[in-house]
Amino acid sequence: MEEDYMAVILACVAEIAASDAAERVKKLRLDAISSLQRYLRYYRQLGYMPKLLYAIAEKKCRMISSIASKPELEKLLRPRCPHYDGNRFIPDTYSVPEEELICWSETSLNVPLNGRGFSDIWSFLSRFFQKKATDSNCEVAQMENIENVHRELTFADLRIHYYTGQSYLISGEGRNKVFGYRHGVMTDIGDLPEDEWARLARQLIERRGEQELYQQLLTWEKDHSHWKRRELRFELDVLSMHIARLPDDPAWCDFIPFNRKYRPDVLCHAEILWAKCTGCGKLYELTEKQLENIRNRNDGKLYCQKCGDWTPVHPCDPPEEGSDGNG
Repeated sequence: MEEDYMAVILACVAEIAASDAAERVKKLRLDAISSLQRYLRYYRQLGYMPKLLYAIAEKKCRMISSIASKPELEKLLRPRCPHYDGNRFIPDTYSVPEEELICWSETSLNVPLNGRGFSDIWSFLSRFFQKKATDSNCEVAQMENIENVHRELTFADLRIHYYTGQSYLISGEGRNKVFGYRHGVMTDIGDLPEDEWARLARQLIERRGEQELYQQLLTWEKDHSHWKRRELRFELDVLSMHIARLPDDPAWCDFIPFNRKYRPDVLCHAEILWAKCTGCGKLYELTEKQLENIRNRNDGKLYCQKCGDWTPVHPCDPPEEGSDGNG
């Protein structure tokens, strides 16, 4: 038999009536019970599970039994929205997880939730039900993170569109305020903190069995990148390259040399041609996509290392065997 929240309400009313508290306090608590009952009746009309409403009634009634002033009553019946500290939502002292879950559910009906919102709502579900739940569209098993929402994540889901940031208050007031800064990335599944995105990216790479490709990209960037970065920043950039599928993209500037060294079979299916610098005659090996980008975006010009300038290039025959193509 499903648990009825009215049993909790009636027990709390009887306890308040039998207590030795002042009449003013008793009236305050009974008013709070009446307001709570109206809220629960509304939630029931919306179709929320009796088990969820029972848990709210149980926890709120315990709080009501200890209040002794009207300000406390207002805070209990109308708790403040969760405070976002740049990494996670911090609930109000007077809120209960089950009612937060209802608030998140109602919010999701009006606006799409971002990555952190999804993470929180599934975290509430896993804590409340404490078991595996399956329906026709999704499987929820200890949903602490968004990678299990509705389906498995893909590389396209985690591809970075742009970087995000947000300052947040750590402590203090007035001139003594101390702020932190949250770094994030915008993806198809929402705005994710960088550390959460990196964790999901590494899990996806491991699930796809591409750890070796990731290590090859790391090595390649260490040997060929001239941009000095902190170790953590460097690893995040390489993860981004992997998630963006650069080794498979013929438009990538290092597509030919990288794959020639690590994955020569990829070049067997690539459209490769040669282009000649009109200034010094140096030959460049390019993919058709790279040459197309040079024509469309750079007015047909390529930066020639030998000329030290942007010069026009045009397709030509491949160099003779044994030639280095340096003109």
